[in-house]
Amino acid sequence: MSYENPAGQAYSGQASPYAQPRTFAPRAQVGFVEAIKQYYRRYAEFTGRSNRSEYWWVALYQAIISFVLWIPYSIALGGYTASVASASTLAEQQLASQSFPAAALIFGALGGIWTLAHLVPNLAVTVRRLHDTGRSGWFILLGLIPFAGGIILLVLTVIESKPEGARYGA
Repeated sequence: MSYENPAGQAYSGQASPYAQPRTFAPRAQVGFVEAIKQYYRRYAEFTGRSNRSEYWWVALYQAIISFVLWIPYSIALGGYTASVASASTLAEQQLASQSFPAAALIFGALGGIWTLAHLVPNLAVTVRRLHDTGRSGWFILLGLIPFAGGIILLVLTVIESKPEGARYGA
């Protein structure tokens, strides 16, 4: 096999010293830590492909963080609504409703900030996963269809990588 460098000189060997490194080429398997590194490294990159393991490790990571943030929020909010509901008189209900728990505010704000900060990278990794299955990233809009859209998108992210996905990146 021979290659030419930019000056037009021939080079023969296994790989060209002038070839671009395949940084974001899909890999057979990616571990949890490597998937999270790729997720943040490719924060807003909607080109290229992401294999199944990268996508699903990121989904697990998101689920864990969401659980850690939203469970304390739900507990604090549940205690608050129980205290308002158990108040027997109007005056007790007004007093209970004025003391909204600080924990619910803090964890609600943290959860909201986390969700907004990760909206773009979640969209990007899903688009790259769709590319890996040989589909356009615009298929992500199927998620907007009530009820069935999420299921369709789930099925599309679960299926195997396809060679047609090569048109979206190495």
